[in-house]
Amino acid sequence: ASPQKSTRQKTMSAQAKEKIATSIKVMIEERQQFLNPHLSLDDVTEACGYSHSYVSSVLRDQFGGFFNYVNLLRIRHVDCYMKQHPEVTKEEAICKSGFDSRQSYYRVRKRLFPDEATSDE
Repeated sequence: ASPQKSTRQKTMSAQAKEKIATSIKVMIEERQQFLNPHLSLDDVTEACGYSHSYVSSVLRDQFGGFFNYVNLLRIRHVDCYMKQHPEVTKEEAICKSGFDSRQSYYRVRKRLFPDEATSDE
């Protein structure tokens, strides 16, 4: 018999993680809450109805963390918005995508895609 490690940390079942992940995706993606520039982890936790630590853990493990997940969706939205609305300026698309400012968009883009050259800054 092999000795078992005792863990004090509560572990979530795969089924619980999947339910939380689905709740997160519905709240952030399907309801497009990522477009809210003031969206916080607390908002997501409250909307999902699970504990802060569980939601945070699933966000980290399955989505790369709250910051990365939300801002990746926002960056994708800027690109899609500009394709759907060719008449708008990049700055308008950035604001419609949940970023507070042009500067925050470029800062996030550089952080998430450090090797990508941004010719339109």
